[in-house]
Amino acid sequence: IMSHAGVAADGDILPLLPDGSLMIGGHNHLLFQHRQGRSAYVHTGSWTAAYTAAEFLSDGSVTAESRAVALDAPASPALADLIAVTLAANLTDEERTILGTSPRALSLGDTGRCVAAGLAQAAGADAGFIGHTTLGTGVPAGPVSRYVFDSIVRFDGKLMVATVSRAQFDDFMTRANQDRPMPLADRSGDFLYASGASPKGDQVRIVTTDWCATNQREYFGTTGLIFEQTSDLMVKLVAAKALLER
Repeated sequence: IMSHAGVAADGDILPLLPDGSLMIGGHNHLLFQHRQGRSAYVHTGSWTAAYTAAEFLSDGSVTAESRAVALDAPASPALADLIAVTLAANLTDEERTILGTSPRALSLGDTGRCVAAGLAQAAGADAGFIGHTTLGTGVPAGPVSRYVFDSIVRFDGKLMVATVSRAQFDDFMTRANQDRPMPLADRSGDFLYASGASPKGDQVRIVTTDWCATNQREYFGTTGLIFEQTSDLMVKLVAAKALLER
């Protein structure tokens, strides 16, 4: 079974499957494997950052294993040539423009946390939060073109700030960064990459994108946050500053 509905919706489908099924989920840009009886439920990552192999065993059970594909891994010569020809024929001058240099390659999760930290710094906030699917893939090492950057930070938007209680902040951080190992029941589907030290005071200033502020129930698990735009800075500009050296 293949589903692009996301983790939250898939939770309603899994109990309906015959024991010994393989279900492949999507949408959340996650990489994990979950066993349920003799069945396997897997998310296989995004942007070909990993490959996943499943085995159907003689006892009727299914297992799955994912392996990461390094950003600098060698490509098939035939595929590399095809990619080079295709990009040469289709990229615009703007897409070829080098925005800066990444000092190191980062995983998708670490890229998200780096961008979240950049949002916090730009907004003068204690912590930054950015939605999981705003990002596509991790930043590679070396020069980064506009074309490559747009696959890293897919969507632009405004920076929105709010002041929350310490208890709310702690809850948001518990929900965030779901690229870590965690029980399937604790996965919320839509989630945030977050960066920020636990402040000492009772009030915490947070920053996120206008998309996550508008859809705060899905991302923060609440509807009571009051956000306001912090400046005319935009997400992609701030993210580029956080990720790249010029």
